[in-house]
Amino acid sequence: MNKRIAITGMAINTPLGDNLTTFLANLLAGKSAITHWKLLTNEPIYSKIGGDLSDYDISAKLDSFRGIVADAVFDRLKNLSKRAPWVTQLAMLLATDAYVDAQLHAGQYNPHEIATIVAGHNINQNYVHNSRRQFTEEPDFIDGLFALYGLDTDHAGSVSEVLQLRGPAYTVGGACASGNIALSHALDQMRYRDLQAALVVAPVLEFSPVDLHGMALMGAISYGSFNNTPALASRPYDTQREGFVPCHGRAVLVLEVLEAAKARGARIYAEVLAAGENADGNHLPQPSQEGQAYLMKKLLQAANLSHEQVDYISAHATSTPLGDLTEIRSIK
Repeated sequence: MNKRIAITGMAINTPLGDNLTTFLANLLAGKSAITHWKLLTNEPIYSKIGGDLSDYDISAKLDSFRGIVADAVFDRLKNLSKRAPWVTQLAMLLATDAYVDAQLHAGQYNPHEIATIVAGHNINQNYVHNSRRQFTEEPDFIDGLFALYGLDTDHAGSVSEVLQLRGPAYTVGGACASGNIALSHALDQMRYRDLQAALVVAPVLEFSPVDLHGMALMGAISYGSFNNTPALASRPYDTQREGFVPCHGRAVLVLEVLEAAKARGARIYAEVLAAGENADGNHLPQPSQEGQAYLMKKLLQAANLSHEQVDYISAHATSTPLGDLTEIRSIK
């Protein structure tokens, strides 16, 4: 429990940029990546806007690793990407990006001491949706590896194969909290199971038209007022907020035991002091002020911090009428 954990590698890919520098510059410039969906143009759904990565140049990104990673890593990445679904290709590319950023590609650790933890569930939704469409037309023409590719665990397996990571490899999910839950698991793996490092991989959630329409019918996502002005749709804590805006986005963190990271001369982005999660005893997406405030207080205690020492809160800020109000009350 006394082990200190550092973040030594990061990678990101959203419609705002596929590298840390570009992404940060576009954030600071106030740029919006919300447009009309390009992937779902003719679907009979209410939601017409989102952050779309469907035209991302996978071949160019793959080629950028040539000569950067070991030839064997590049060959595995190239070969696995030939058949993998789009969202799994993106996960493998980004995990490799973070691994390079952490300068772990030289193999400083025993691969049995590095975990691969994927954040999310029901990740390949559109792949599964299209496969079911194909099944209704001609069952034998579905992807021959659908039984494998349709599972979230294929992300963990594919990333671990590309980078030859032999530690625990699995997927954890808790809706929007999936990334935080995966981070919590990574800490546990290093503090309680003597692992030296972990990749926390948050893949793109590949929305299907059924997902988007269902969320619109439930009133969770923006669709009524801003279909003609998509850049204005995301408006947390605003009186005109009407729901969150679905987006393609993915990120990866590389975590290491701090002492080991320092010993190999790694760059330290940050230290993770504590992580945790709780529930409200409710299956509906109705956040609880009591539950959120309780967990924040508990985490401050675990991190040995006072609230005066907190400089920045990365809020959920979904732009939902209930969620924003509850969250700001919880923070206060």
